[in-house]
Amino acid sequence: MRTAFLVKNHILQKNHTFKAAKNTNQAKEFGSETSTILTTVQALASILLDQGIILVTDMISVMKILRIILSVIVVMSMMSRVKRIMERIQEYFMVNQDLTLFLQMEDILEREKSQAIFLQMEGIQESQMENQSDQAMVTV
Repeated sequence: MRTAFLVKNHILQKNHTFKAAKNTNQAKEFGSETSTILTTVQALASILLDQGIILVTDMISVMKILRIILSVIVVMSMMSRVKRIMERIQEYFMVNQDLTLFLQMEDILEREKSQAIFLQMEGIQESQMENQSDQAMVTV
């Protein structure tokens, strides 16, 4: 059991990935998974060493495997964070795009309305001019 404890401490000291992440918020995200892995490795190492199945030199291989596992956890954690950020950016642009389209449609409708009013005013002026010319003909 003492050997397993030493192995765990050695893993914590030598694992640069965990050490680097320990000082950041990433450690909080995958800390529980890492703790579970370390506990499992400690228990496994204890059993295997006590039974004489593996030697202390074999533990170097176990530590290398654990380092790879922890690196994968860090990468997966970062990838999920990147994925969430990308989804938020995409949502922002979709909302922004919808707003832009809405404003463009509103602008087009406003122009159409202005043009309709202008054409209506032209029509009124033409009809007034026709009425005036008709009245001028009648008076002549």
